[in-house]
Amino acid sequence: MLSEWRRRLFCHVFANDKKLLTLTGRRPALSRRYSTCRMTLDLGDAQMVVEGQELEQLKDALDYDGWNISGEVHPNTSCRAWFEMSSFRDKILELSLGPSIEAYDTETRRE
Repeated sequence: MLSEWRRRLFCHVFANDKKLLTLTGRRPALSRRYSTCRMTLDLGDAQMVVEGQELEQLKDALDYDGWNISGEVHPNTSCRAWFEMSSFRDKILELSLGPSIEAYDTETRRE
């Protein structure tokens, strides 16, 4: 379950990076393009320390995307939601902070 804690930490860092760059307008420190980290599972803090058969039962209680289907809201639930929103925000910021379309048109005309 150490990997789940690492994924949770990455989700927080990624989401905070997007929040800060939205406020400051600076370039992102992390990009979804270079990230291979999967989103953490929607488990509670106490559930993330179990192992073995009990862990497999908890994983079976999640849907295909790793969300719990019991309706419980854990701290990790908001972390997953922020990660989803931050991934979308990263796409938007990439378009708004990247080179303009006119720059692409000028380069292609020169070639």
